[in-house]
Amino acid sequence: MTMEIIRTTSLKISLSLDIAQRTIQQWTAACNFISGVAFEQGSLSNAVQLHNLTYQTLRANSDLNAQVVQSAIRVVASKYAGAKTNQRTLTQPVFFREQAVMLQGGAKGRDFSFTRSGLSVWTVEGRQKSIEFKGAPQLAEYLADWELGDARLYIRKGSVYLSVSFKRQIAAIEKPNDAVIGVDRGINHLAVVTDGKRQRFFAGGHTKYIRQRYDDRRASLQRKKAQKPTRSIRRVLKRLSGRKARFMRDVNHQISKHIVEFAQETGSPTIAIEALEGIRERAQRMRKAQRKQINA
Repeated sequence: MTMEIIRTTSLKISLSLDIAQRTIQQWTAACNFISGVAFEQGSLSNAVQLHNLTYQTLRANSDLNAQVVQSAIRVVASKYAGAKTNQRTLTQPVFFREQAVMLQGGAKGRDFSFTRSGLSVWTVEGRQKSIEFKGAPQLAEYLADWELGDARLYIRKGSVYLSVSFKRQIAAIEKPNDAVIGVDRGINHLAVVTDGKRQRFFAGGHTKYIRQRYDDRRASLQRKKAQKPTRSIRRVLKRLSGRKARFMRDVNHQISKHIVEFAQETGSPTIAIEALEGIRERAQRMRKAQRKQINA
């Protein structure tokens, strides 16, 4: 019996900023066009039907290749399918911002691939080859032993990045015992983990302080923006949002790593995490400050 594991790593690449921007702009425009059609058709979420309604128009009026158009259709279809699953009634088309382009990888390297001379990436200016890149130390291991997945082409702070996924099949680990450890989330303690005999607490005081500092700064800027909306304030707000997200991503990564280490000490048990269904509804009974901490 096997299981699939997936890893993602971000590469800073030497692709022209202008080409990357125009590629992202055309991808975004395509997604918004497809979204408009999907909304007009009653929040259509069937990718095949959306293909029939939009594919030819996009191929004739954009520089996107066939695979990228197909990717855009699937992305839009999944957004509308998610809205139906969550029973959300849309009053306007789903709007896509200029963030990232989804590129297909795989064994054939459809939209991007690694070559001896560098990275090869599809763009609206054609396939760009021999692109230099910088990645994490484990990238060599991924390229040697993992299967290439999909990627996201995006821009951050004036540089171009490619976030690449890798996957491989491994033998499923058989549990040597029936032990279960429980994980409970909180505010003052970000997590409490126990196996019934031992407990480990992950204090949240410092994290709570840092998050509050970001929130206070954001609230102050929002007030200034309401009085005088300037481009510099919008830039700072966007930068703050990214910093807070990266901070929390790192905190969660560190905690999850320690939880796994705790579990290994118990002998590869089942890890049971508190049920989160309805947490937002229950949070409505809390004070506003507490709701912000729970939903952060």
